[in-house]
Amino acid sequence: MKLDDVPSRGVAQIGYAAVKTAGLRAEGQITEADLTEIARRHLEDLCAVAARLGAPREKLFTHGAGWKEGEMLYQAAVNRHSCPGWSFYRHAGHPTKDTAVQHALNSSDAPYWAACEWLFQGPPTVEAWRAALKNTLADPRCRFLCIYNFEGIRKNDAALAAIRDVVAGSAPAR
Repeated sequence: MKLDDVPSRGVAQIGYAAVKTAGLRAEGQITEADLTEIARRHLEDLCAVAARLGAPREKLFTHGAGWKEGEMLYQAAVNRHSCPGWSFYRHAGHPTKDTAVQHALNSSDAPYWAACEWLFQGPPTVEAWRAALKNTLADPRCRFLCIYNFEGIRKNDAALAAIRDVVAGSAPAR
């Protein structure tokens, strides 16, 4: 698999039926823009249903992802019914360095966004983990951060200490 080789990722291309059914393309090669539009429409449709059923925008989050730097797919998480969210691995230590996410955030009028799949992969020290968590949560629009693959860090004393520090530091005074 070649994650940077969009849209096929270096394997057999899929999505022909979706692209044709959506009226985007009836012939020729599927493009990154075609598949991004399919994902965007799907997420918007799901979020529109949730909104009609009463889910308020500030509590409804999408989860977008991409693997290639600057990939268009990140934009699919943005719609008028929800707040966008993304996976952060490579840029978990500094989400502001993820250019695709920053571009999508700039196009969003949502009140919040989320790091809905996040795992810091930097140095295994309390200081590095604490900084990564704080860097992600520094944006006041970041509503939540969900640490993914927790089974891999549940015995990481440095990560757990940093998590406790950040959570304790953000708790309101009693």
